[in-house]
Amino acid sequence: MYKLVKYFHFLCFIACGLQNQISAQIDCELTNIQVQITNVTGATIDKGASNISTAIANGNETLGSDLEITATNCGEIRLEIDLSYNWTQGLIDIAWIHGISFNASPGWDAFGAGNIGEGWSYYQEVTGNCSGNTYYDGYFYDLCEENFPGPGDCGSCSPEECEICRSPEDNYGIDCEGNGCPSFSFRLRYCPYEAGTRYESISFFITNDGESGAWSFARGCYYLITYPIKINSGGITTANQTIGPGCPETCYTLDAGQGCNGYTWSTGETGQSIEVCPTESTTYNVTVSSCGPDIVGDFMVEVRDLPDPNILVSPSNMIDCNVESITLSVDNPQQDIAYSWKINGVIIPNQTTIEVANAGDVTLIALDTLTLCSTETVETIIGLEDYPSVIFNEPVDLNCLNETVVIDASNSAIGENYILQWLDENMQPIIGQNDIINEVDQAGVYYLQNTNTDTGCEVIGSIEIIENYTSPIIDLEENVVIPCNSDELLLNTNIIGTNSSALTYEWSLEGEIIDFENNKNPILNQPGMYTLVVTDSNNGCSDSALVNLQLQIDLAFELDISTSHSPCGNYADGQITINEVLGGEPPFEYRINDSIIESNSLENLTAGLYNIEVIDANECLFQETIDLPEGSNLTLDASSNNIFLKVDDQAEIDLQTNVNLNEIFNLFWSEEEGVSCVDCLNDIIINPEISTDYIVTIIDENGCQDSTIIRVTKEIIPNIYLPTVFNPNINDSNNYFSIFTDDKIVQVSSFNIYDRWGNLVFYKENFIPNNPSLGWDGKTEGQNATPGVYVYIIELEDIYGDIQIEVGNITLIE
Repeated sequence: MYKLVKYFHFLCFIACGLQNQISAQIDCELTNIQVQITNVTGATIDKGASNISTAIANGNETLGSDLEITATNCGEIRLEIDLSYNWTQGLIDIAWIHGISFNASPGWDAFGAGNIGEGWSYYQEVTGNCSGNTYYDGYFYDLCEENFPGPGDCGSCSPEECEICRSPEDNYGIDCEGNGCPSFSFRLRYCPYEAGTRYESISFFITNDGESGAWSFARGCYYLITYPIKINSGGITTANQTIGPGCPETCYTLDAGQGCNGYTWSTGETGQSIEVCPTESTTYNVTVSSCGPDIVGDFMVEVRDLPDPNILVSPSNMIDCNVESITLSVDNPQQDIAYSWKINGVIIPNQTTIEVANAGDVTLIALDTLTLCSTETVETIIGLEDYPSVIFNEPVDLNCLNETVVIDASNSAIGENYILQWLDENMQPIIGQNDIINEVDQAGVYYLQNTNTDTGCEVIGSIEIIENYTSPIIDLEENVVIPCNSDELLLNTNIIGTNSSALTYEWSLEGEIIDFENNKNPILNQPGMYTLVVTDSNNGCSDSALVNLQLQIDLAFELDISTSHSPCGNYADGQITINEVLGGEPPFEYRINDSIIESNSLENLTAGLYNIEVIDANECLFQETIDLPEGSNLTLDASSNNIFLKVDDQAEIDLQTNVNLNEIFNLFWSEEEGVSCVDCLNDIIINPEISTDYIVTIIDENGCQDSTIIRVTKEIIPNIYLPTVFNPNINDSNNYFSIFTDDKIVQVSSFNIYDRWGNLVFYKENFIPNNPSLGWDGKTEGQNATPGVYVYIIELEDIYGDIQIEVGNITLIE
């Protein structure tokens, strides 16, 4: 705090001097004072700039807004602070920055060069355009005179001069003229050992007294500027801590905090953090050094031990037929312990007592609700029950083969100490039914009780007798007919009412057994009355059916058919219609050339032979062939179908046809313009103004027609102007390479420019000509192209949709 005392002594000196200088003050102004924190290490900037933009009254103290940083560790914090301001003053324009002072809050450690002050350590002074001389870290001075000696050596100076120049408390500052030294900077070191927020401050004095050595204020301008610096820090985390309670051998990471260089643990380990896994409560301490005074912290790790719980069993751990269950309970249950039981993998929570009726292992789980540690104890329950057995032999079903079945329990436990008794569905004894083998004729569930007279244990067994009288049901037509197109018939038999796979099929004809090899669907070729018997081998149940097989007699067919065909060539407008079928049995199926038709008529036929088939309901077939003749073919041709005419040319053509002129019903042209005669066949002159496609059509007296196309292409000669040289750097129409044409060109389909190595440098498509800005601007990939000769290939679309290609060279100049 020595430096702060000197600083406030200096303020008193200023105040005393003001009494004699007020009348001598001249016009001066200090404005736009800006402080900026830069180049921070060991911290982050929360608020790094403060600006006092308004003018400060002469002789005033001014407090800037807070600058703020947050310490990221407990090591060194370095920061640079830049200062700038605007200074104006009457006739004399000299600024003098001095009286730089720092104050620090107690409880924070300072370390480093000089260890000056409490809280700050001045790492290295960096000045602007003026003084750069330093006594040691944190102080700097200016020479009183050019020949003044260095630090500690007054030389020829007077003792007063030497004391003034050598003492940094009285003479540190920066001598500047006007705004020639608008900023200075310095770096500070600071280490906050305690968590919290601290305010430090930086103050400096600006005056125009020059290098007076005694800070006289003869020129009357002086200002005191102070900026608070707020420092936030988490400090070092080595305060005493308690961890747990936890389970034995649970591992924890103990962390002493960041930023220091030396750590010594009671375990002998070094480093910021260690891992411990104590089996009992243990205190670990750590000493943190190399950051200033040693800091000692304790970590108490509490371990809570949980002993195995004890189980009380009543009346014993054995179950027999006389003892149906036993009671298990916790011996001396403890507070903060949750007890659960596990039987056959099933957890029964929060119970200190349970009832057990079966043999096996029972586990008691004790959970410490404070540490979540758990331990287990297992109790084995022994079962001494001697239960007799009831074992039945597999019975057969009641069905068409078995009217009664035998229930056989002879493999059950039997002897002098065993009593057998049959029971009804209400578990009541059946009088006289105590034999180990019993015969029954009704389906249902039968019960047999076996009692061990020595232990009193008894067992009731059950057996179910099932009846199966399901019979196959034959689904078969009673009357079937062998069709006209065959001498035999595959008879399809359908069996319903059962899903059995053990069915047998027995066929007979007029009482005589036929060997169809157990075939469900036999092939029949003899008419007569057939009998089928189907039997289920599993239960002996069967069904029978009769089938009467007859032969189909072919009937005579006759068809009434009408036809029509096209008079003009082989057009698909012929028709065949079956008007009536004489004979056969409806419904009828119609086919033409092996294709089934939905009706008795088929239209849109071309000339040729057609095979007509009719099939009746008994599959009897009738066939007939119909010949549809081809009509006459009318043709029309031109002596030339593709004509190319120069601008002033004309052409003469003839039309040829295969009929006489008097057989022509009509002759017409799709376009008549440019045709000398539209109803002539010979000596026709054609001269259209533009390219034209003529469609000429002829129709004869039968309505037949034919056409031919005569294409006349008229030459188009557009006017196209392409420059040979252009300069993209001049401000006129010549700074684009563009396309100019007359109205015969409607569109530029593609515009390609290549350099002499064949690289594409410009490309555009589908745009209107005669627009300079749509041409090439002499650039490639946004850069000016190299002057020289380039090749262009241009595709132009004329008014008829034809493409004309222009190829040439263009010279690019600067």
